Amino acid sequence: LGSGSAWGSARGSGPGSGPRPAPQPPFPAMGTAAMLLLAALAPAAARGTRDVCYTQTLDSLAKSLFQANYNETNAWTVPSGETAEYMDSTTSLMVAMALGYLDNEKAKDEITTVVLNSAWESGLLPSQRVPEGAVTDYIDGTVYPGAGLWRTDELSPEGTRSSGFAGLPLHAFAALQVYSLGSRDEDEQNFLENIADALYAYHEFLFTKRLAPQDQFPGLVVSTHPWELPIPVESPLWEDALNETVKAMNNDRSYNPPNVPVSVSSEPNFPDSSHVYDAMLYQMNCLADKDYLDVGACPFELVSPLYNAVLLRANRALEKIVDILNDENEDTGDAGVHESKVHSWSNALADGLAALFDEDSGSYRAYIKQFNNTGQYLEVATKDFASHFGPLFGNDDSSVTDALVDEDNTVQLVENLILPTKPGSFQCGLTYPASDASCSAYTGTDKAVQWMPMLYFAQRGLDHVDDYSSANILRNVGVSFVCNTEPWGEVDTTDIASTSVNNKGDIEANFRRAVYADGDEYDDEQGATSSIAAAVAVLVVRADGEDTDNDSPPISHELTFALMVIELVIAFGIGVTCFVFSTNLIRRLQQHEKEIPFALGEHQPLFGDRGSYDEEGKDDAETAAERTAEDMGEEEQRGIQGMLKTYTPYLRLW
Repeated sequence: LGSGSAWGSARGSGPGSGPRPAPQPPFPAMGTAAMLLLAALAPAAARGTRDVCYTQTLDSLAKSLFQANYNETNAWTVPSGETAEYMDSTTSLMVAMALGYLDNEKAKDEITTVVLNSAWESGLLPSQRVPEGAVTDYIDGTVYPGAGLWRTDELSPEGTRSSGFAGLPLHAFAALQVYSLGSRDEDEQNFLENIADALYAYHEFLFTKRLAPQDQFPGLVVSTHPWELPIPVESPLWEDALNETVKAMNNDRSYNPPNVPVSVSSEPNFPDSSHVYDAMLYQMNCLADKDYLDVGACPFELVSPLYNAVLLRANRALEKIVDILNDENEDTGDAGVHESKVHSWSNALADGLAALFDEDSGSYRAYIKQFNNTGQYLEVATKDFASHFGPLFGNDDSSVTDALVDEDNTVQLVENLILPTKPGSFQCGLTYPASDASCSAYTGTDKAVQWMPMLYFAQRGLDHVDDYSSANILRNVGVSFVCNTEPWGEVDTTDIASTSVNNKGDIEANFRRAVYADGDEYDDEQGATSSIAAAVAVLVVRADGEDTDNDSPPISHELTFALMVIELVIAFGIGVTCFVFSTNLIRRLQQHEKEIPFALGEHQPLFGDRGSYDEEGKDDAETAAERTAEDMGEEEQRGIQGMLKTYTPYLRLW
């Protein structure tokens, strides 16, 4: 792979990236067809891109977009410049992870806003927030309800307005990533310490208030609304998953549905079936009636493999955060109890997720609560969704004895992901899987939509199970989304010229949250300024923060500077001493040269000039030679004694 391209330098370049394992072939047990397919695509995947796709350029463009989408007043990054300035927790957390490589201080600020400044008294960390003065029923430019329909004024923290939906539990995972990419000094530990209680409270909230029926789904939690998952509103998944909620809505004669204005129903993300959206509003209204706590009384409860896998990954991150803080603080208080609880949650989650695997289909299954039949759950009719591959993302045996996904299961999952001949294949077009659903879920004129958030979880999942070949292919796809390129082709420079320069003359990447599988542009509410798309572009070309070596020095800049000053003073002193020593040495030698012919310096010539003869007829040179031969022993002794006399004081001084 070209070292200059974003995917060519994915494993060893860029700030914060650490050494990565050498890419390995897919699992040996993987079918020959899968290996042949990867081999056929590899040469095409190696084609590089040009300027806009270089990692450094992508970083610069993403950082510029984050700055443009940052709301200074509310201290959060908005999902897009095309929508109202609301906060989406999943977007903000992924932006924070990306900023961990680009601007670590900003990353910590973003997480602090999402975690510390948004937490409810119950422990809930909401999925969305709006500015305090925003009281409209719907968030402008989106299909999402606003504060007027949430009815959370008395539940949100003072001075905030937030939804009652439980945000995708990436919080602890994102916090650990940002910490790992920083200096890990006292300030970084203070950052973790400030948010640790809120993180723990949120996990405790999920494992108490959102626990699935333990006789059927031990260790797992439920999602109580579609908007708690990173699956688009218009996904075909909700057509089946909301069937039971539609039945409950139609059976509730007292329900008075809110008005849905044309400005909302005309949004490109509005579901094709209006009853799907109506069911979403009905579930929200039911949750609001129960203060978002007694959720079992409402019809929608989804046991999602993705939501639980993300929670498992975050739970393990929380374990590490507790370990870090315990190592730094002697008085740990309840930390030991917390650590034990978090560890038990991780073990139970891993066991519960493993039980969701369906060997016949080779993927994990989601279940929805059945209407009017207490305690019964139905398998979601549309079987294959990218979210069902979530356990790949959750797989990490760092704190759980057995890996969540064994090798045989992984082989089946990966084959389903990448082989177009499989019944539930996600390879619907030119690209590899990033769609919200398998190709078979789309019917008629509908085309599969590739989603950047889905791509991130699938790509990271393949990385976590050491299938680097497939992970690299997904990485290439992710970069192709924002670089206006064909996934396996050269850059379309004409397209870049027309779409990557704004009205200010600045170069921009095509940061779109989604694209059709055949490469056609998808009409998405966030346009080409999606913060989560930019975050994914930064993240997929790098390793997880906790998997990188920390390049920060083990000492502070101030101490380094002080040591340099001390070193320079010592070096200067040595230099002055050497200069004085040398000057005095030369002066003393000059004095002794007059007394010692054979000392260092000028001396009488050993041999005289030819042409002068003595009384015996010998010339001066011959006479000098004889005298030298006779006196050499005595002269050498005198010279050595003189040199010792000269050097001894200086040697003693040194």
